[in-house]
Amino acid sequence: RHEAAAVYAAIAQAFPSEGRKFVIESLSGFSAILDAINTLSIRIASTPTPAPRKRFGRSRANTNENSSIITPADELLRHQATLHGNALAVSMLMHEFPHCHGGVATAIVSKTFEVASKLLQCQFDEKLTAVNPTAACTSVRAGYCLLSGALTMGIDAIIPHVSTIFSFWQKSSMAVLPGVSKLSSSHDLMCMEAMLSSVVCFLKFCPTLLLAVPDALTRLTAILEKIFPLISSGGRFESEKNTAVGKSRLSSARASVMEAYSWLPPGSFPMSADRIFSFAVSQIQELTENDVLCSILDALVSREDKVIDAHSFERAVSPGQIGGSVALDNNIALRSSDVVHHNEREAILHLLAWRKKLRTRMQGDDCCMGPILATYLREGDENCSPTPLHEVGRWREPLDPIGISKVRLLDCCIHVFAAAFGLQDGQTQAE
Repeated sequence: RHEAAAVYAAIAQAFPSEGRKFVIESLSGFSAILDAINTLSIRIASTPTPAPRKRFGRSRANTNENSSIITPADELLRHQATLHGNALAVSMLMHEFPHCHGGVATAIVSKTFEVASKLLQCQFDEKLTAVNPTAACTSVRAGYCLLSGALTMGIDAIIPHVSTIFSFWQKSSMAVLPGVSKLSSSHDLMCMEAMLSSVVCFLKFCPTLLLAVPDALTRLTAILEKIFPLISSGGRFESEKNTAVGKSRLSSARASVMEAYSWLPPGSFPMSADRIFSFAVSQIQELTENDVLCSILDALVSREDKVIDAHSFERAVSPGQIGGSVALDNNIALRSSDVVHHNEREAILHLLAWRKKLRTRMQGDDCCMGPILATYLREGDENCSPTPLHEVGRWREPLDPIGISKVRLLDCCIHVFAAAFGLQDGQTQAE
C-alpha cells in the first residue's frame, strides 16, 4: 500500500489535476468504508463462533469450494486495508499539491478535516472500541495520517483549522490517560504514536503559528507535558517493551516527543526541562549500551572540526564520504541491524517531505569547484530560525529523522541533550 501511494504521489507531479481528482474521490469514499467497518465489526462480534469439529474423510473438492468463500472477517480486513491505503495515498498527494500547478485547493483541505474528524471520533466510539479496538485504532491512525499530510501543505492551508487541530490533540491526549482510557495500552500507543507524528509535523511545517495563534505555544507544551509521563521510564506504556512491535512503537512515540521539544523555541518549557534532559541522558546511555548507532554526529560539529568528512550511509550527500574503514563499520552495522518496519516508515513519512526541505550550497573548500559538481543537496539551512522565538540562545534545526525507531530516538535525544546542556547547573553538567 505504501508503494502504491508513492506511485500516486509521483503521478501527481506530472498530472496534478488527476491527483486532485483522486483525492476528491477518495475523501468522498471514506464515510462508506467507515460505515462498513462499523457494521461488520458489530456483526462479527454478535455472531457466535461455532466450536471446531473434527471431520474425517473430507474431500479435497469441498475444501477448495469453501476456501473461495469470503467471510465477514475477510471483508472487514479488506475494508481496513482500503481505509489505510487511501489515507496514505491522499496524505502523500498533499505533499505535492503546494508545488504543482494550481496550488492548494481550499475545498480539498476542508474536506480532509471533515473526514479526519469522523475517523478520529472512532477513538471515543464505545461500541466500536468494545467489539473491535483494532479497527478503531486503524481509523484513528488514518485520521492522523490525513492530518499530518495536510500540515505539510503549509500555513495558508492550515490557518482556518488551527482550533480544530488543537481540539483533536486535546481529546486524544486525554483519552489515553490512566483511569480515562477504555482501550488497552497497546491500542492507546497505536493512536498516540500517530498523534505525536502530527504534532511534529505542525512544529516543522507551521512553526510561525506558534506566534500567530494566541496561546498556541502554551497549549502545545501542555499537551506534551501531559503525554511525557506516559512514555517515559516507568510510565503506562513501559510494558510495551516486552514485544517487538510494542517496543518499536514506544521508541517511535518517544522519538516524536523528543523531536517536538527539539522544534520548540528554547526556554518555552521550563517546567519540564530538567525531566526531559534526564530522560535524554538515560536513553542515550541505554541505547548506546545496546550498540545502537547514532547518525547525526557529523551534523553536531562545525565544519572546522570535520577533519575527516565521513558520513553514515543514511546521511551521505557526496562522493568520498563513505568507503574504507567507514564502509567496513557500516557493513558490520548492517549485518547486526533490524529491517525498518512499515510502522516505523509511516511514522516519519510526513516528516521527510523532501521537496520542501531541499537546499543547495557550494563546497568552496572542496576539490570540486564547478558550478554543478560543487553543489549537493542539503537537508536544511544551518542558520535558519523559523520564528523570532527560536533566535533566542543557540537553537539549531533538527535533521530529518531516520526510519529505524531506536536510531531515531538516539538521534533526537542527543540533539535535546546538546541543546539543553548549557541550561543545566554546574553540578548537573559535571555528573
